[in-house]
Amino acid sequence: MRLAEHPHAAGGGHGKPEKTSSAGLAPAAADAACWAHMKSLKDLDSKGDIMRTSGMASALIAALFVVGDATWATPEFFPGTGHYYDVISAHGVISWSDAEVAAEAQIWQGQHGYLAAIASAAENDFVFDLSLDSDIWHFSGSWYQGPWLGGFQEDGSEEPAGGWAWVTGEPWSYTNWMEGQSDNNGPPGEDENRLCLWSQGMIAPTWNDFIDVLDPMYPPEYGIWGYVVEFDVPPVPVKGSSWGRLKADFR
Repeated sequence: MRLAEHPHAAGGGHGKPEKTSSAGLAPAAADAACWAHMKSLKDLDSKGDIMRTSGMASALIAALFVVGDATWATPEFFPGTGHYYDVISAHGVISWSDAEVAAEAQIWQGQHGYLAAIASAAENDFVFDLSLDSDIWHFSGSWYQGPWLGGFQEDGSEEPAGGWAWVTGEPWSYTNWMEGQSDNNGPPGEDENRLCLWSQGMIAPTWNDFIDVLDPMYPPEYGIWGYVVEFDVPPVPVKGSSWGRLKADFR
């Protein structure tokens, strides 16, 4: 996914963006030039406002993540799958790998979560609508970046579109890529092999491939700030099972 000019120079910010139907899009530079420009920011002197702000934000983000100050609410039920979903903000940059671990640590009604695996347009829209109530969506210059999903590209897959899979192992049957994605156009030497919600021009339920770990030399606006966790519905006890007998003992 191409990243454009630095958001502070383009009028971007840290706040939650409003949905818009603006047809005017900031022109995207070539991928290599975009990442090279971002890397050049580290060469600003110590008095540069951009670097000082980014450094302070990065330190705050790291501190918040260490103390586990992630935000989550009561998971929402989706009848289409019979599962529950929650969108969790990390209050700053989180890698896909860390999001996967965090999702699996979440428990709802006795069931461990996992990064959401999307199998239909209805499920995708449901998850997208949940994400709008979080502070995860943000503007990074030309793109709106949302939460991580449970898609990943298996090692050794043909680029840019081969080998995509869900963490659950279920079939990769539904996709909603943003136009031109997946493209594996990340920083030099890094693969874009993880899935997130991402859009251009307005906040929308489209997908993008992105790098797992954002190098701290880049401003936090270019990272992903949260993830979608999915929970299977608790199993229904079978009549005559040990759980059923246990309940009978307490009557």
